Amino acid sequence: MHDFLTVWRSGTALEAPEAIAVARRFTLDCVREFLRRRGVAEARWRSIEQGALLRYLVSPERVRYYGETPQFEADGMVLCFKAFSGERFGRYERVMLSRPNRGPIGLVVRIPLETQDDVHFSLGPIYAGLLWLSADPGTERSGIQTALAEAWGEEPAWFSKEECGEHAILGWRVRPAEWDGSESELVGGIAHLLTSGAAVLDQLQPGQSAPGGVATARSVHERLLRSGYRFSPQQVATFYAALKAKGFVILSGLSGTGKTKLAQEFAAALGLDDNHFLLEPVKPDWRDNTGLMGYWNPVTEEYVATRFLRFLLAAAEEYGRTRIPSRSEDLKGYIRRRLGEAGVQAQLQRHRDALQAIGDRDWTDNQLRHLWQDWY
Repeated sequence: MHDFLTVWRSGTALEAPEAIAVARRFTLDCVREFLRRRGVAEARWRSIEQGALLRYLVSPERVRYYGETPQFEADGMVLCFKAFSGERFGRYERVMLSRPNRGPIGLVVRIPLETQDDVHFSLGPIYAGLLWLSADPGTERSGIQTALAEAWGEEPAWFSKEECGEHAILGWRVRPAEWDGSESELVGGIAHLLTSGAAVLDQLQPGQSAPGGVATARSVHERLLRSGYRFSPQQVATFYAALKAKGFVILSGLSGTGKTKLAQEFAAALGLDDNHFLLEPVKPDWRDNTGLMGYWNPVTEEYVATRFLRFLLAAAEEYGRTRIPSRSEDLKGYIRRRLGEAGVQAQLQRHRDALQAIGDRDWTDNQLRHLWQDWY
């Protein structure tokens, strides 16, 4: 089995399934130590490890590609592990920890994957600390930076989105050549930073109800103004009200007027994770609905699903529910316990009806099960 510290320090390039496995084991070790310090039971940790790594292993050193983001709950936080994007291996491994619906700040451990040929990847510098989901941290950054320095005992550094990728981070960056300690010391240092960051979040985001609609609309409007977008307060409030009323909004207008940015800033303000926000650019080669909804491949007898369709099916399952299924559970067993065989058939029929409304195919139960291969 590959040793993280050896691979990281040496710059050894591994095939993507191997590199992700090495990095995932390390991020899990960091999370385990963080949760241990927060008093989370070992049994809960084992279920997280099972869902975030072991279910994807095809051998002790290789993981298979997966489209969903493994998500769990522990200590009042949502944990999201991610290493892939689109239809192939991505260029980073990270775990994000956030309070549900508590604003655009969370905790993160992120390891970029560097490559020369898109086949073999080496592990880059480790970033850890507080993560900003919004593009502009605004005036709150200085106060949070001071609070984190007091809790951590060191002065955190600010890393912009351009430096570390995906989102800006306030915390610590350690490069392979800069670390001369053991792996357990590195894990302990990251866990200490995460614990300090969690203490800051506990002060900033107490366990109370989420902000109301007016406060949310106002904060988004202010963030848009700081970014140079000129939406009126009425436009932002109308967009929010429409989302609350229907859950589905179509924005029309000329290119470059900020339609996409409005949706992005709302997602950031609500603290939405990767399972609840998807940006899907329109492609010039789209000629029918298959670009969005996928298609049935008669050769392989499998449905080629797009990430938009998977996202849509997951949203359909969660929409209107009082309880979101935990990703740490086996979803097939969860569905059977909740619905029973008759209920499963009813769900399949419901999705068949929805898909027939989009296209003219005669969807069978077997095809739908292929469509739901990661969910059913």
